Amino acid sequence: MHLNNAQLTEFCNDELRQLGDLLKKVDLRSAAAIAEYNARDLGTVINAGGSSNPVLDGAAVDGRTICTGGDVFNLVTLLQNLQTFFSESGRRDVVTTWNVNGHK
Repeated sequence: MHLNNAQLTEFCNDELRQLGDLLKKVDLRSAAAIAEYNARDLGTVINAGGSSNPVLDGAAVDGRTICTGGDVFNLVTLLQNLQTFFSESGRRDVVTTWNVNGHK
């Protein structure tokens, strides 16, 4: 027997497959960002410059939110937490099942 309900099929294609693809991208990109952060020893750079100071990434002139070194620490920590989340209890396998674009 197959599940051929039109509403279920549409939900899987329009929502779950797209979300699975996004989650897989977040998993891969966060792992790469953490590796780059560590390879460049950016935590030391932030500590040396003062974590409460703004990152001069052009945000002050183009209207984006100005982020501090502490904000970098917070987001990198969140990315590390996401990596831990994905690695537990087969969660990565759950996401990969729905992955549309074959990210590995």
